[in-house]
Amino acid sequence: MFHPGNVVKSGAPSPPPLASSMLFAFLFVASAALSSLPHSVSLPDEQFLAIFRHVRHVMTRTISGAVEMADLSQLFPRLLSCDNATRQQAEQEFSQLRDHDLNFIPSLFRMGKTMADPQMRKMSIVLFRRSVTSERWSKLDVNTRGQIKSELLESLTVESEMSVARNISDAISRVASIASSAVPATCPFERVDADGMSEGWSEILPFVYNCCNDVKETTKSLGLNLLKSLSDDIGEDIVLPAVQPLLPVLEAALSPQNSLDVRCICLSTVSSIAPHLCDARGKQMQAKLQSLLPKMISVLQDAFQSGSRDKSRTCLSALIDLTAQDPGFVKPSIEQLLASAHAVTGNAEVDDDLRSLAMELIVTYVENKPALARKIPQLTENCLPVMMSMVEAIEEEADWYKNVGDEEDKDEVEELVRYGEESMERFFLAMGGNRISSTVVSIILNKLNSDKWQHQYSALRALALLLSCAEKSLASNIPHVLETINKFMAGGMQMVTWAALGALAALCTCFAPTVQEEYHHVVLPSLQRLMSSSHERIRSRAAKCLVDFTAECEEEHEEILLKYSDELIASLLSILGSGSIPQQKCAITAVSSLASALNENFVRYYNHLMPGLLSILSSSDHSVGEDYRDLCGRAMESISCIADAVGTEHFSKDAPAVMNLLMSFHERNQTGDAQMSYFLQACCRISRSMGQSFLQYLPHLLPQVYGYAGLDPKLDMQEADQEEGEMDGEATIVSIKGMGKMRVSINIKELEDKALGFNVLAALAESLKENFLPELKRASEILIPGLTYKLSTSVRRAAVDSMPKLLVCARAGMEKGMMSEGDLVLLMGQMWPFLLQACLVETEVDEQENILTNIAECLDACMASSLDDQQLARLCETIKMIVDDIVASPSQEEEEEEEEEDTMMMTMVEVISSALKVFKSRFARKMQTSLLPVYGQVLSNAKSLDMHKCAALNCLCEVMEHGEDVARSNLNNIAAACLQFSCHDDAAVRRSACFGLAVCAERGGDGFAPFIPKALEVLHAVATHPSSREEGNGEATDNAVDAVGRICKFQIKTANAGEILPTWVSWLPIKDDVDCAKTCHAYLAELLELQHPAAVQQPLVLGKVLEAVRSQEDLADSEVRARLLATPLP
Repeated sequence: MFHPGNVVKSGAPSPPPLASSMLFAFLFVASAALSSLPHSVSLPDEQFLAIFRHVRHVMTRTISGAVEMADLSQLFPRLLSCDNATRQQAEQEFSQLRDHDLNFIPSLFRMGKTMADPQMRKMSIVLFRRSVTSERWSKLDVNTRGQIKSELLESLTVESEMSVARNISDAISRVASIASSAVPATCPFERVDADGMSEGWSEILPFVYNCCNDVKETTKSLGLNLLKSLSDDIGEDIVLPAVQPLLPVLEAALSPQNSLDVRCICLSTVSSIAPHLCDARGKQMQAKLQSLLPKMISVLQDAFQSGSRDKSRTCLSALIDLTAQDPGFVKPSIEQLLASAHAVTGNAEVDDDLRSLAMELIVTYVENKPALARKIPQLTENCLPVMMSMVEAIEEEADWYKNVGDEEDKDEVEELVRYGEESMERFFLAMGGNRISSTVVSIILNKLNSDKWQHQYSALRALALLLSCAEKSLASNIPHVLETINKFMAGGMQMVTWAALGALAALCTCFAPTVQEEYHHVVLPSLQRLMSSSHERIRSRAAKCLVDFTAECEEEHEEILLKYSDELIASLLSILGSGSIPQQKCAITAVSSLASALNENFVRYYNHLMPGLLSILSSSDHSVGEDYRDLCGRAMESISCIADAVGTEHFSKDAPAVMNLLMSFHERNQTGDAQMSYFLQACCRISRSMGQSFLQYLPHLLPQVYGYAGLDPKLDMQEADQEEGEMDGEATIVSIKGMGKMRVSINIKELEDKALGFNVLAALAESLKENFLPELKRASEILIPGLTYKLSTSVRRAAVDSMPKLLVCARAGMEKGMMSEGDLVLLMGQMWPFLLQACLVETEVDEQENILTNIAECLDACMASSLDDQQLARLCETIKMIVDDIVASPSQEEEEEEEEEDTMMMTMVEVISSALKVFKSRFARKMQTSLLPVYGQVLSNAKSLDMHKCAALNCLCEVMEHGEDVARSNLNNIAAACLQFSCHDDAAVRRSACFGLAVCAERGGDGFAPFIPKALEVLHAVATHPSSREEGNGEATDNAVDAVGRICKFQIKTANAGEILPTWVSWLPIKDDVDCAKTCHAYLAELLELQHPAAVQQPLVLGKVLEAVRSQEDLADSEVRARLLATPLP
């Protein structure tokens, strides 16, 4: 039983007066609580203790409150101190009070009300808002919460300083967002609603309405600002009930009768409200809100005309956010809105940041509504010259020339110039470079004809950006584009030459391999000449451009490169010998790329380069200066690329020395280093060259790799208006209900290191194959969960790309008896659900397509026993969900996007093909009930895109080719579909249908016989059509020819081969579709060996075929080519 006399023991020192009085108050409250009980009631000890704790909690708050009011007045100035130690100590004290004293929150707010200094009041309110969280708010009793809410509203109406009032609005919004969330009651003595949840704030909307309707403009501004804050923090929960009564108020506030301040605030408020009304519940109200658009545009124009930078910025920022979140809202007045923005972008007298903001409004709309933007007259003609004029603000400065290594991060370019280029790139991508290329090229050519170097510079920068997104429309103009670029690389102003090299780099990358195969004689001599230039930065830029050219070279381009490699290597050696470190870095990277392109042909340069690279790696200067450390890293990269190119035989003599240097570097950099990426990737390449000899280095390498792969960076959340802490990361501002605007950040360096660890594990598994088996289990346990890693696309991609490599490693080990088939099945079973889940939840189309590609590669690496029927059914379900999503009828929005090629559908066909090749009829049976009906609907729907029809036909072809009994049971439907589309207007659809007829002829047996007459009729029509050999039709025609040949070969019982074959032979050779060419030319070889009259009696045709297979090796397999070339001509 609780006894008050035990609180203070006899003989104890007397408490101080305040504590003593509080003690007696405590005893009085406790006694009152007990005396209120009936005399007959005997309370258990637990209830007495509960009463004791509650009374003690109330009295302690009162005591601490008396202390805080005095302490806070001393704490605030120290929080603003310029002395770091003083400020940090004050921040610690503040945190202690905030986290350990419930009364601190109301005291903090009330303290601000009593301060005369506006800055102190503002600080008090800001700290109050930051300190109020759902958890802390829920611990306050109901009366305290109610008092705070009432005093907040009162403070807003009496505050004389607008800046402080705006902070009070934000604080009200924070409290409202917390109060509007149902927070479970945690204190047994707290008064709660009947449902056990804390109350909301019913007074807030009437208060807002009264403020917005007030005749005083200051009060009206406060009400509008509060409404915006509430909209930002709470969203539709407060917008939906508020917008109907406030609509007339908002319309009145936008009218010219009000001050521009009120109108600008109202514009921001409407811009915040509108996106919350885009769903079905608010669509009707949003339409009414759209009637305010003309007045909003008028406010924007008046803000510009007033010359007020702040008001213009406020309006533009609000409209940019609105356009990004709900671009459909501005559609009714979009031309007027963009015209207003354009008037500012083209005014050189306006501040640069306002010009950029106005252009941002235009570009944001174009990005979000490209189809509608393309319909706006003269949009490109109006915007592009303005964006180019921003780029033309660049100046010729000495610092530009001092950047001899051509490092972009060292260029101090004006923000307007940088934004001009960025906006051009975004504009081209959104509008579709192929759609607007003719207009853009016309503007570029006009600028290039100018005598001003700034105009030439901006035109070449625009050309480089256009080349990256207009491959189709500019493909036929490569000679003219290259001639133009070469003209400005020939000499003149260095910055123009540099811009021309940038355009050439884009041309080499985006138009490969055409540039490498057909224009090497123009590109490589120009680059070699510029790498010998007297201008240091131009030499570096030319070396970088050589990397862009060689990076796109394939094995067949080695002979082309060998024509120029001596001169190129000589120029690179000259830079390495006499250039500065930044220049040497560019040259070493070019050497690496050239080695990878030349492969074993690089042996002739091995002894010229390897000693110098090793000397860089062994130099003691690696710790002096970031530039040299980066040079050391690039030397690692180059050595490993050369080792990978020349092979074990040539590299083996240097391998021990190289690995000793690399291990020495690793020992000096155990804690991580900017060059660690170079080191780890170099080890991966060298492991391919050394093979089993590399295993001795794994124990030194893997701890670092596993450490990187196992990193788990966390999201960090702070108040949006707090100063950003120092961290190697990125941050974004998001609105979180109950928390307001928060800055969410994460350590990007750790994410990059995690992705690096994943990539290295995958590379080691790929290069070491069965030798990596001891690490396979641990690696898979780290990599498989990464398939659905939410915080980084690069980490997910690295995990996805690693899956086929792990399976290939396991398959190699199984084939060599180092692991069982069951182990392979277990590994596939572990990754399978993660792979399919990753495919379904991925939001980025490119990444989803990459997952599908890797699923296909995983299927190629597994065995028929690797997946059971349930897992195959899950694959069908996954593909069906994606197909359904792609082919679903377009939503009935205000506009529809134009048709674009959908490579995703084709990628899914690759997955289906891989599954059918491995699991054959087992997978085909799963398809029969799920996927085949879906593809049948695609073909029967007249509105289906041609690319979707093409994918559906290809799927049917795969089933026919590998589906065994399922193929035979579906032969009639498949053959009928192929016949239907074999004369389709679209060449790709026609090609797929003709290929399907070829497969049906080969695999269909006697069941295909009824279709032969019609098939021969349509195939003959395709092959002999007047435009059959025009550009774009060649592959479809070749497939028709192939189908006729297969009918003759495999349907000999029904088809009259003797009558058909002479015509078929006359259609040879075929060259557009190499797979068809190989099949047809192999059949021709059989006919020649059989001395079939249709073959031997057409010597002219036979001569053309022999010449074709002799000059183009991929038109026939080596064995068939030998048989054909051995045939004597009649």
